[in-house]
Amino acid sequence: MTEQSQSAREVGTDSRFLGLDLEILEKTLVLIRDKYHLATQANVYLELNTGTSGINIGITNQRDAITHLVSLLQKPGDRDQQLAQLANLEEHLRRAIMEPYEKAVDLLQEKLLKILNQYKETVLTLPDFTEVMPGAPTLLQVNTSLKAIDDMRAEGRLAKKENAWTDAWENGVKCFNRAVVALQNLSLSLEAYVLNAAQIREARLHAGRGKRRAWLFLPLGAGLGLLLKILWDLLRTGHI
Repeated sequence: MTEQSQSAREVGTDSRFLGLDLEILEKTLVLIRDKYHLATQANVYLELNTGTSGINIGITNQRDAITHLVSLLQKPGDRDQQLAQLANLEEHLRRAIMEPYEKAVDLLQEKLLKILNQYKETVLTLPDFTEVMPGAPTLLQVNTSLKAIDDMRAEGRLAKKENAWTDAWENGVKCFNRAVVALQNLSLSLEAYVLNAAQIREARLHAGRGKRRAWLFLPLGAGLGLLLKILWDLLRTGHI
């Protein structure tokens, strides 16, 4: 009996195809069709926003998901075993989608903290930074923004624990994405103020040097004037 006729016989007798329960097979194919490309998009998202490859994050989970798919096809077992393989496949796909977004948040926050240190050293040490750079946030305002970002990340991580494709899980992905956008915007803003503060400091340094040079020439000018007066008096009185 050929494989095709064997498959047809199985389908006609007990709703199985290649040893797989047809209902489970349909769920597996729909899952791959609807979700696998989202994992690929998540890897691209990570690389575009951080410059970091998703090979050790999303792609690893994609590989594990495919491994469960192959196991499901090669050794289907009974219905409970098939359902277990499908559940593992789903979980790895969820992680392949979610974790690149989470990693993007972690990497961008590390970058922001470095920029914040520069901001503290360059901007916040200017006594009049609020006057010369209107709109530059205080440390309290920056920390308030960071707290909001931490809340987004915490909500995303909580949703990651969802063991199903629920609205809460999908909102977790959105929370990570919102945190990424907020981190990028805050980083760009602080970097701009750091650059501005550096320019202000450089201009003030040059201005200070100019003033010091002017004060150095004042005694020289006064001394030269006195010398010329003495020479003139000597000439006028006929002493030279």
